[in-house]
Amino acid sequence: MGLRVRRQGLYRLSGASYCGVDSMVEVKGRKFTVILREETEGGYSTQCVELPGVISQGENRKEALANMREAIEGYLEAFPEELSQLKRKRELVEITV
Repeated sequence: MGLRVRRQGLYRLSGASYCGVDSMVEVKGRKFTVILREETEGGYSTQCVELPGVISQGENRKEALANMREAIEGYLEAFPEELSQLKRKRELVEITV
């Protein structure tokens, strides 16, 4: 059960309070979009786009993404009804502020 990450090299939400590299994390056969942000005090933080309440962190990129994978798995175990929400149409758009 390896962690698969696709790095797009894009910066999303330019002009917002954070900019992160958009990555994909696969959990239970599903791909999730993750915002990976390098923190000024060190380490990385992550936020799942499809599950906004799911956040994590780590000392390096690999650890942060592995922790995010665990956070997503835990969230889906606690709230299995959220799986039906993931089947709904979604669109990721960029805005400038």
